Amino acid sequence: GRLESLGGVPARRLAKLLRPFGRGAEARFGDRTPMHDCCTVAWLIEPRLFETKAVAVAVETAGSHTLGATVVDWWGVTGQPPNADWVTEADGSGVLDLLIERIARL
Repeated sequence: GRLESLGGVPARRLAKLLRPFGRGAEARFGDRTPMHDCCTVAWLIEPRLFETKAVAVAVETAGSHTLGATVVDWWGVTGQPPNADWVTEADGSGVLDLLIERIARL
């Protein structure tokens, strides 16, 4: 695809690394494979590509059924102040374009 067409060692290696993940995720996600780590970096570079909501987030450390779960207070019912910007929407094409553009620089 687009990565291979860039040429260059970094693009070829990354394309090779992503290929197995894409095939395995296809049954679960269709043609849209989530790439969480890339999105984190993309948000740091171009936050305009994402819509966020300020929410209170905590990790459950005492529950018998939810131990270790990330708990997000979407509606402010806990009274805790927001401590995170939770991404609710992303411009997938924009993120992919940014990724391709940055890899092309390597």
